[in-house]
Amino acid sequence: MLQPLRILTAGILLALIVPGCKSRPDATMETRNIPGIEVRPGSAPSMEYKGSVTRQFDLIHTSLEVKFNYQNQTMPGKAVVTLRPHFYPSDTLSLDARSMLIHRVALLQGKDTLDTKYIYVNEEHLVIVLNKTYTKDDTLSVYVEYTAQPEELKKKEAGSAVRDDKGLYFINPLKEIQGLPRQVWTQSEPQSAAVWFPTLDAPNQKMTQQIRITADNSDVTLSNGIMISSTNNQDGTHTDTWRMDLPHAPYLVMMAVGPFEVIKDSWRGREVSYYVEPEYKNVAQRIFGNTPEMMELFSNKLGVDYPWAKYSQIVVREFVSGAMENTSATVHMDGLQRNERQLIDETNEDYVSHELFHQWFGDLVTCESWSNTPLNESFATYGEYIWKDYKYGREEADYSRAFDLNVYLRESKTKQVNLIRFEYDKIDDMFDRHSYQKGGCILHLLRKELGDDAFFASLKLYLEKNKFQPVEVHNLRLAFEEVTGRDLNWFFNQWFMDRGHPVLDITYHYDASAKNVTVTIRQQQDTSGIRLFRLNLETDIYLANSVEHKKIVVTKKEETFTFPVNEKPLLVNVDATKTLVGQKFDYHSAAEWLYQYYHAPLYLDRLEAVKAVPDNYAANSPEAKLILDAANDKHWHIRTTAIKKIKLPAHPDSTELQKLLMNIARNDSKSSVRAAAINKLNEQFSGNSLTGFYKELLNDSSYLVMTAAMEALSERDSTAALAFALKQEQSKELEIIEMNSGLYANYGNANQANYMHQIIQNANNDNLYSLLGNYGDYIIRQSDEKILNKGIDVLGDKAKNAQPWYNRFAAMQSLAELSSTLQNKKADAVRKNIVLEQEKFSTLLQKCSDSMASIMKAETDPSLRRIYDNSNQK
Repeated sequence: MLQPLRILTAGILLALIVPGCKSRPDATMETRNIPGIEVRPGSAPSMEYKGSVTRQFDLIHTSLEVKFNYQNQTMPGKAVVTLRPHFYPSDTLSLDARSMLIHRVALLQGKDTLDTKYIYVNEEHLVIVLNKTYTKDDTLSVYVEYTAQPEELKKKEAGSAVRDDKGLYFINPLKEIQGLPRQVWTQSEPQSAAVWFPTLDAPNQKMTQQIRITADNSDVTLSNGIMISSTNNQDGTHTDTWRMDLPHAPYLVMMAVGPFEVIKDSWRGREVSYYVEPEYKNVAQRIFGNTPEMMELFSNKLGVDYPWAKYSQIVVREFVSGAMENTSATVHMDGLQRNERQLIDETNEDYVSHELFHQWFGDLVTCESWSNTPLNESFATYGEYIWKDYKYGREEADYSRAFDLNVYLRESKTKQVNLIRFEYDKIDDMFDRHSYQKGGCILHLLRKELGDDAFFASLKLYLEKNKFQPVEVHNLRLAFEEVTGRDLNWFFNQWFMDRGHPVLDITYHYDASAKNVTVTIRQQQDTSGIRLFRLNLETDIYLANSVEHKKIVVTKKEETFTFPVNEKPLLVNVDATKTLVGQKFDYHSAAEWLYQYYHAPLYLDRLEAVKAVPDNYAANSPEAKLILDAANDKHWHIRTTAIKKIKLPAHPDSTELQKLLMNIARNDSKSSVRAAAINKLNEQFSGNSLTGFYKELLNDSSYLVMTAAMEALSERDSTAALAFALKQEQSKELEIIEMNSGLYANYGNANQANYMHQIIQNANNDNLYSLLGNYGDYIIRQSDEKILNKGIDVLGDKAKNAQPWYNRFAAMQSLAELSSTLQNKKADAVRKNIVLEQEKFSTLLQKCSDSMASIMKAETDPSLRRIYDNSNQK
């Protein structure tokens, strides 16, 4: 792919400010056959590309000039797109441009601007008639004056990775919502860049760019690359010019505007900056401060230095994804903005490491098509492992990898597809647990297969050979083969080009007379349409005074491996490195599991042993001792797992058990373990003897612990719990609001109605989902007609207007549950012949029915529309 570093000429800069007409193109304009595009009335070429994307032209550079109309939520823009034909000569050009008003299209010829004919096909493709036939040796620059209007975009089905495809987002544009800052930000992945600037919106395109952003003086701006100038205007605005001198894909282009505080850091003399809301400026270093250390780690590990001129991270409101790795300027959801107390429970540091690793894998080297999405997302997920391994040790990294494997395995129950796949219904299908979690685990497996030196040397070659280029999975394989000299087709065919995972049954037998131990491994997965796996499994045989290391290569549906030994092994540990991407069922004896916990070296060894303890373990048994020992394990997740398994009947000394759990609840270093101990105390010990203890823990520094203590207290003394909640009602922190609303949902009365109404009305879209369930449960328990009427109004409003779609769905669910409850109450009133109650519930039911009908009529999201239609049919 072409990768020239282009700077705009003076003539092109002048062209950016040439005024043009303000009208739509004439609907009667001449149409003509356009190579590569079939123009039909009412239809347009599919935006859902599968596999490779045809390149008729290649982008070289894009220059933009933008400002914002907050009243209409539109963006007037001027673009100069510089490109050249990829190979075949062409006299027409089709740019992706979605839901825009097109005011003028012209060709730039030196300092001359030549208006040209164009067709705007279904408000998605801007087809431009060129002034001549251009060859692959020519470049051309097209000037487009337009207005981006994301609110007019045709609605598509909501995705799971990116919840909306508007591309350009105005948050609180008219400043009507108190406490919500006015912001503008973009989200271009996968193919929404074309909503806010005309481009060739495909991942296999690369370009340099320059963006001039005009914003109010109260706002700051951010974009890719570096700011080369900032000019104050006479109308209370300023214009910042951001330049990106290295080529990258259109979906990685970003901008953000708002009243952010900018905290400056650095790495090897380059700017590292964190954009947060003013109230978080003093904690920004706690949130993002490990970024320079991550940049150093990744640069050293990969042998390729961080490639961009700066690195910024910005937190925005109501983001439509978790985070986005825009080149040199990552956008995060506002869940990353946490105060010091919130950071005790969760730092979301995985987001920081994930998006940073993307700056190499995804940004420097980009998947050629969305079919190759794992080349971006699997690597970014594995970046989380590399960081945790370095910073917090292998046990924490292995916990993270095991978590990822379980996430994939849950998805595999309903979906098993190739990692690299060229057939899918919509692009969002590629952003699944296969591309992220399974792929990350496979990369770790490949690392163990080849060894650290070979693995990272191969990644270095892959990055250096393919920088600023689009790649397919074969580019990755060839880099590994070039470094190692090994044929890795079998590995890539098995793990990247095929679906499923191995499910292993593993049994053991010791033959005392023959002095050997046999290991039988059966591949139990459904092999219809799925190959048998080739698995290289390291196996440790534990003897009284030594450990023997063996390697097993599994290739068949059932195989038995025999090893000579001088004594009966205490344990045979198959997959001793715990790198298997799949499931295994080890048929160890109870004694072998115990031995594994106390003697095998890895976190996952101990976790497997704890999980193997049956729920009905016997009192005073070795398993009972193991559970108590594991409750004090060095890793917090094993402590939590063991605590959840504790059963009072298996520990006759209840006083000692209570002391143990109370000590953990007070003193464990990990808040989630302290909360687990509280939950276990509440579950296993009845009565009011611990009421005072729960009150004490309401003052724990952790919100997680405080919430667990509140739940336990409420079951013993709801009056005391309500009194504590009342003192917290002025808090704006989500954890307090969720705790209070959960308490009121179960125990609240009419006195909490105003609070419950208010928190729903004030909640932003990111926080709304969890609160709607509590609010619905609270309303259902009430009998006051005014509260019920207000509840129907609030739920109806949220079900009609909240974003994204799942908030509307949650509100609709609560409204439906309320309607069902009212129906039951009416039926009860009929049985008791209480006329006034019958009339009250009839009126409320009619209001619910009218509201739900209005909601279903107004809903435009296809996925939610389908749910409503199916529900209505039932």
